[in-house]
Amino acid sequence: MNIVLICLTAFAALFHIAAFLLESVFFMKGAHKRFLVSEKDAPAVYPFALNQGFYNLFLAMMLLAGLFIKLDGHILGVGMMAASSAVMMGAGIVLAVSNKKMIPAAILQGLPPAIIIFLLL
Repeated sequence: MNIVLICLTAFAALFHIAAFLLESVFFMKGAHKRFLVSEKDAPAVYPFALNQGFYNLFLAMMLLAGLFIKLDGHILGVGMMAASSAVMMGAGIVLAVSNKKMIPAAILQGLPPAIIIFLLL
C-alpha cells in the first residue's frame, strides 16, 4: 500500500506544482488560455491566478511534507496528508461543478487526493 500512496502523493503534488507554474509563472505568457481566460481579461485575472498558484504550491508542499513525516513513522504526517488531500479533493469538486468543460482537469485534481484519503483510513 505504501507504494500506491507514494505514487498518488507524487502525482497529486506534481499536478499542483504544475498548476502553480501555469497560474503564477506562465499565466501572462499564454497559460491563461488553459483557464478559459481571454487575452483581454488576463491582466485583471492575473492577481487572482497568482494567489491561487501559490495556494496550489503550498498544498503540494504540505502533502509531500506529510508523506515524508509519515514515512518517518510519525502520525502527524497522516493528518497533514489528509488535510491537504481534502482541500485538493474539495477544489476538484468545486471545479467540476462550476464548469463542465473543466471536468477532466477536476478529475486529475480531485481523484488522486480522494484515493489518498481512502488509503490513509
